[in-house]
Amino acid sequence: MKKVSSKQDAREIAASVCAARDWPFAEPVLVHWRPFTYQVWTNASSRGGNVCIRIRKRDGEVLQASITPR
Repeated sequence: MKKVSSKQDAREIAASVCAARDWPFAEPVLVHWRPFTYQVWTNASSRGGNVCIRIRKRDGEVLQASITPR
């Protein structure tokens, strides 16, 4: 993996994780900057049906990926 240097990079990684797991990647998407990670939330304006993915900045490793039920 490569270093994640922007919110757009994190968003692209999250989109690929969703595609690989057959999860929805619905707008709006929020990307939160943390000191060592990015946290990506899909379908951010709704409760339920959200995907949450935590990505390490140093190497782009997906540390956590989960989906909430509708």
